[in-house]
Amino acid sequence: MIKNIPNKYSLKLLCDEIDESHADLYDFLYLPFDFNVHACATQNNCNVGYAFINFATPSHLQSFYEEFHNKKWLRFRS
Repeated sequence: MIKNIPNKYSLKLLCDEIDESHADLYDFLYLPFDFNVHACATQNNCNVGYAFINFATPSHLQSFYEEFHNKKWLRFRS
């Protein structure tokens, strides 16, 4: 599970950021969205702040954790 994702991140932005150093190491990524227009101040479709990721093998988890634990997101504040 990836937590504290800024709600303006789209699935493509999240994938692009993860793929910078972990491309082809995971086989599943789910970023749920809240499509209620009143849920976000921007009145846009927003993610709910977390995502689920599954790695092809458990050995990839350590490097991912080291990079993304308490991460400062590049594009928006978390």
